[in-house]
Amino acid sequence: SAQSYAYFVENILLCIPLGILLPYGFRRLQKPQYCILAGMLFSVALEVLQLVTQRGHFQVDDIVTNTLGTAIGWGVFWWLRRKGGENYLSKS
Repeated sequence: SAQSYAYFVENILLCIPLGILLPYGFRRLQKPQYCILAGMLFSVALEVLQLVTQRGHFQVDDIVTNTLGTAIGWGVFWWLRRKGGENYLSKS
């Protein structure tokens, strides 16, 4: 349905900034496998929090789409670095 598609896209968009900002904040997370793992763990934490507080539903597809958003965000980070963005933020 249209609402399911909207949730799918929303979950991806939610974590794109995470995939961009984590590598700028933490040098180790500049490696894609670490950044994407951190995004996945963040998503799992959100889902567990929803389960424990009963403020939402624990859904594995949310974890997958959030992780995909983090991976896309890391791709944006990589692209920005290739275009010269490393001069601004990654000198830590």
